[in-house]
Amino acid sequence: MPRRGENIRKRIDGRWEGRYKCISATSGAKAYYKSVYGKSYGEVKQRLLLIRQESQNNTVNCAVIHTFSECMALWLTDITQRCKYSTYVKYQYICDCHLKRFACESPVSEITNEMCEKYLIEEQSLNGRQLSLSTMKTICHVINQILKYGKSSVKVSLPEKITLAYKYSSKEITVFSVEEQRKLLNFLYDKTDRYKLGILICLFSGLRLGEICALRVNDIDLPNKCIKVSQTVQRIKSDSEHKTILYCAPPKSADSIRTIPLCDALLELLIKMDMQGEYLLNGKSLMEPRTYQYMFSRYLKSAYISNKNFHSLRHTFATNCIGSGMDAKCLSEILGHSDVKTTMNRYVHPSMDSKRHQINKCFANYGQNSGHLG
Repeated sequence: MPRRGENIRKRIDGRWEGRYKCISATSGAKAYYKSVYGKSYGEVKQRLLLIRQESQNNTVNCAVIHTFSECMALWLTDITQRCKYSTYVKYQYICDCHLKRFACESPVSEITNEMCEKYLIEEQSLNGRQLSLSTMKTICHVINQILKYGKSSVKVSLPEKITLAYKYSSKEITVFSVEEQRKLLNFLYDKTDRYKLGILICLFSGLRLGEICALRVNDIDLPNKCIKVSQTVQRIKSDSEHKTILYCAPPKSADSIRTIPLCDALLELLIKMDMQGEYLLNGKSLMEPRTYQYMFSRYLKSAYISNKNFHSLRHTFATNCIGSGMDAKCLSEILGHSDVKTTMNRYVHPSMDSKRHQINKCFANYGQNSGHLG
């Protein structure tokens, strides 16, 4: 392939490509390359010159940046080129709602670990509410990224006071008991429609709420008896103030893009169901996750089951699989986890009956093998 100039070449498809080096403060000064394209060598060369000029201007601007708020604004602009839009919206929300009070006019060079930790403790319980551990971790992560962008040597972690508060909190992940599962299945099998079918799919495959709401009819491969998970939907803030949009995109990680085998009971239901339109639940359009969550709550009430979060279906599926003897690695891949530890520590919740059954099973022949105790 002919090459001309500095990192400029002509591609097989006839276009010209120019490559330039980028060094981002938020990636630990690690270099990476990006490309620009054009119909001619001259067009690409001109674009590279403009990019280099812009890079030099940014370097000059960074030299005069002093405050945390200025670094925060520039960091948000920088990450738009390197992360998913939904991730950017999440970070923007953290900055707008949680970091405007944090040392905004203080020089980045004067920010200390003590200042960061004090702010995190105050923010956790501001106005009498307690933020979730996930939100606190995100706030801490964003602070660190902004400080790194501003060339600060400060590296802050969640204060021990906050870590311990969540470690010993009484919050429990709920799963459906055997009796509750029986009631739920009886309700869902009665006059099964698309919406009831979606909940059965989650209970029998561990799909997340956003994944079932974005599931397309073409993602269900009946001949090969499997479901392909390749996208998820969530409601996020739009560019317009006070407005939100349904945002459909690939799942949060590569491991979440997966193929899940269908059990025979679910396969039988899918074969009988008349599925018209692009999407499983809503036919022509994506399903609103909040609407489906509310629908799920009404189903539980109708089945005389105490209210639970939609995610409890996923936890119940994982617990049932391990209780039935499924290999942990196999379950981890079905759930779309990159680490088996995540599966076992967060998603498997053996009931007291299950623990009692297992301990009795272990010691059923103890007396015969070892004589009488005592």
